[in-house]
Amino acid sequence: MTMPTDPMEPRLTVRPSIPSLLSGVLEDVRLLVRQEVLLAKHEIQHELGKAKRAAVFSVIGVGLLALGGLLLVIMLVHALQALTGLPLWACYGLVGGGLAMGGGGLLARGRSRASEVDFVPRKTLATLKENAIWMKDQAKSVRT
Repeated sequence: MTMPTDPMEPRLTVRPSIPSLLSGVLEDVRLLVRQEVLLAKHEIQHELGKAKRAAVFSVIGVGLLALGGLLLVIMLVHALQALTGLPLWACYGLVGGGLAMGGGGLLARGRSRASEVDFVPRKTLATLKENAIWMKDQAKSVRT
């Protein structure tokens, strides 16, 4: 049977050994590195998703440009020629130029979406810096 300890008695504090402290720090570093790799992977997957969405807008823009050009160019050219009396070749040039400008606008939108994609895992870099500072502080406290 053990006797309850008196709260007024002085207690001996056992300080962990340097090897056990270093072992704990190394285990923490290993865990942090593993977590940082997972964070970087998640961030890169997120950015790839944004890149895919930008590509979809660009592809749809190009597809609509081509489809619109194929279906409307002949009708518009002949309508313009009938209304203005311009030569047929000039009407083709005017209609083709208008379609090219519209398609260029859609491609510019896709390009601006693509510029939002950032493949540098900024959050991971920030937490790596924080972790480096923490590890430096831990190493200092082990030495003292």
